[in-house]
Amino acid sequence: MSTTETTLSARSTQHAVAPQAIAVGAAIVLLLDVIPVWLLSITTIYGQAGDTSVVQMLVFALVWFVLPGLAVLVRSRWLLLVAIGLAGLGRLLLQADVSPDVQVYASSVTVLMLLCWFVAAARTSEFDGRAVAFGFYAGVAASVTIRVALGGVPPMWTTPVVGWAITVALMAIACASTRLVLRQPSVTSYAPGRLWFALWPALVVVLLVTGAPLRATVAVESGHRAGQLLIVAACIGGAALTLLPQQTWVRSVAAATFLVLFGVALMARATVDGVHGVLPSWAVLPQAGAAATLGLLMGNMAAPSGPATARRRQLTAWGGQLVFFVVIFVFFASEAVALPFPAAAIPIAVAALLAVLSLRPGSASSPVSRTSSPRARTIGSWVAVAAVGVLICTPATTAASPPSPSAGHGFPVRLLSYNVHVGGVSLDGRYDPDRIADVIDREKPDVVWLSEMDRGWAVDGDHDALPSIARRLGMRYVYAPAAGPDWGDAVLSRFPIRVNEQRVLPAAGAPTGAQALSVTIDVGKGQRLGVVGTHLQTLDDNVTVPPEQSQAVADMATRVMRTGTPVVVTGDLNDKPGSVALRPLDRSLVDGLHAWRPVATFPADQPTDELDQIYLSPDLAVSNLFVGRTTASDHLPVTITLEHR
Repeated sequence: MSTTETTLSARSTQHAVAPQAIAVGAAIVLLLDVIPVWLLSITTIYGQAGDTSVVQMLVFALVWFVLPGLAVLVRSRWLLLVAIGLAGLGRLLLQADVSPDVQVYASSVTVLMLLCWFVAAARTSEFDGRAVAFGFYAGVAASVTIRVALGGVPPMWTTPVVGWAITVALMAIACASTRLVLRQPSVTSYAPGRLWFALWPALVVVLLVTGAPLRATVAVESGHRAGQLLIVAACIGGAALTLLPQQTWVRSVAAATFLVLFGVALMARATVDGVHGVLPSWAVLPQAGAAATLGLLMGNMAAPSGPATARRRQLTAWGGQLVFFVVIFVFFASEAVALPFPAAAIPIAVAALLAVLSLRPGSASSPVSRTSSPRARTIGSWVAVAAVGVLICTPATTAASPPSPSAGHGFPVRLLSYNVHVGGVSLDGRYDPDRIADVIDREKPDVVWLSEMDRGWAVDGDHDALPSIARRLGMRYVYAPAAGPDWGDAVLSRFPIRVNEQRVLPAAGAPTGAQALSVTIDVGKGQRLGVVGTHLQTLDDNVTVPPEQSQAVADMATRVMRTGTPVVVTGDLNDKPGSVALRPLDRSLVDGLHAWRPVATFPADQPTDELDQIYLSPDLAVSNLFVGRTTASDHLPVTITLEHR
């Protein structure tokens, strides 16, 4: 072949790589957008907030990951366009204000079509390995950038105009780029099966740690955007690193570095102002490092690794999807069922799998592999420019300073206790923190206790409502982790808060973590109020609360009373008044709701169960009680007025 022919072939290949990378990237952005919504729909709508058995939920969810295996039987290349078109239509339907059942099935079908798209893409010979690796990570970077630009809110739950604009744009880009891919000639160095497989363990790592900007927000609790911007930069850098030339030492160093940084980011914990188990501010650094080095690993897996049939590539892609399903749902089940190993071992094992896959050397670089990099670098530059532009033009909504505490007015004090259902998800399965804030604000409380506060846990929808709720109410807050740093409880107040103690409650057989937080609030005029808040957890039967947990809470309240400070114990105690499990509280405190019994708070639409309790020290009395009627959560809020005897 002449020099001119070689140059023309290289240019043609470079132009062919661009739609490949864009198509993969757009599909990844759609997937990262809809997977949290799908998981949330499975657990809260189909799962009926725990009333449906874990096994039944798993079987229902598994169906949508088994069906893509049928795509192996479809040889038509046009399945790519059909699948991405149907996925886009499903995402458009989700953006509408649909019923809960429609949300479950629309999100399920959208996930199914995206899975089928990747299985079909693995079969075709139009996708170069380097383009797939770069497109994957460029999609991750774009997804993280969008989330940060929206203040951490998923596109589906943002304002209608913005949500529709993002959805329509993603659908158009995905369909147009897929169409261009189908019109281009086949490549000679198609993406290897191990790369199609590795995309799915990599998505687990991205969802849980490396591509989770809300972890950076929780770690840098001041609300400053620096942590989020660092994660955006790391993901953009990771996309660029997929293009580095492959060398043996790069593979080894990258694998070891990634494992260390990922493990440190995942396991980092600190005690801050007496609260244990929080993410330290420095955890953002290993998170960003792991995000960047994951790009190196994906690039190492992009090189052809020997001949493989189209069906084999499809089966490995489908196998990776099944691994993703098993990992995510075992991780989810760890919150409801006691596992024989720590839950943190699951993502660490996934990270180790990615490291091992990246160590396998590829075959000699083909002409396509060599010529794809310049074009991909150009795309990467535009991705970086667009990301910076979006972030600069976005209001710094997450950077607002917490309000200064107000001077108290003394007793009486209004206290509201509310289980906000995985951090602000309504009974119809929609994330709406403003609705939660409105419900609270109507009661004008001085102190608020929120149980079940999610802070970026991907399995429950990947959102963090606490800063926005506190900002809406004009209150400061103290967050206390219970089951990991991204799931716990919080106390909010207009008045100064001082932490007395916080402790993890004894599990005593309960699979879900529980904690109790004791604070003292200066309510003004020289008066103080002790608040001990908790969310007790049940055993595997989902009914029985271990008495050891309530005993630990009673002991904390007793220590506050010994200082001469009146104390209130509140929260979702997951048991009815007078039960055996709550006897330790009955022995040392007074049932604050006794005069109004029954006070049913669950489920919110037809309340029958008295789960949200309030106990008082003998020197306090309740002069007023109000139970709100709302479906903003699966529980009802309880508001009381406290008087000092």
